[in-house]
Amino acid sequence: MKKVDFERLFSPAEVDELVPRLEFLMRGLQTQAPLFREQLTELAQSKPNRHFQLHNFDEVIEQCPKLKRIAQAMAEFASQIEALGGALKDIDLGLVDFPAEIDGKVGYLC
Repeated sequence: MKKVDFERLFSPAEVDELVPRLEFLMRGLQTQAPLFREQLTELAQSKPNRHFQLHNFDEVIEQCPKLKRIAQAMAEFASQIEALGGALKDIDLGLVDFPAEIDGKVGYLC
């Protein structure tokens, strides 16, 4: 079994202390995510015969520069979550995992 190294393991109390900050950051992400999806949908609908690669971010931004601002805001919120030690798992559900020792094994606190 591969050993996973974490910079830090969190206690439940430490994660609880982060909840207010996490709520703020997740609200920011949750506000931006629908805007991002809306812009992608509009782009796809406005260019139905154009087959650009949605996974090619540079090409998508070239087609819809508004996405760059939204993506940068989302990246900043996600970066702040990661700086706290969390791993962003689901924006819509507001899930962030923090590594912790649980019963002598490394697990995650959500």
